[in-house]
Amino acid sequence: MNQKRSRLPQLFVASYGIFYGILGLVALFVPDLALRGLGWPAEAEIVMSFVAPGLLAVAVMNWHGRTAIYGGIYGRPILLANLMMGATAGYPLLADQWQAGLPLGVVLGAVVLMQFPLGFYIMQKSPV
Repeated sequence: MNQKRSRLPQLFVASYGIFYGILGLVALFVPDLALRGLGWPAEAEIVMSFVAPGLLAVAVMNWHGRTAIYGGIYGRPILLANLMMGATAGYPLLADQWQAGLPLGVVLGAVVLMQFPLGFYIMQKSPV
């Protein structure tokens, strides 16, 4: 029996990989611009040097795993890694920016980061 699989999870994971890849490259190559955009002090550049490899690693994992079947036993590690990365990045970033004055670009980025974990949670509940 040949069932057609939905392409939505593939597009979702690929877009998440591209989004994290862009964030990782910005954090790696122009951390001073990223820090200015966030309203953080220049001394936090060391934080960016620790965050960038994690962002790029998740981006590469998503890009290479974009054709996998998500949910079930084999796709669960990818889904859980993305769920934890998005939840631990988006919510604290939004909370920090809420106190600092909410630049629009950062708020939009944090909102996007928080939407991805919700999608991964839904995919984890039912294999697609």
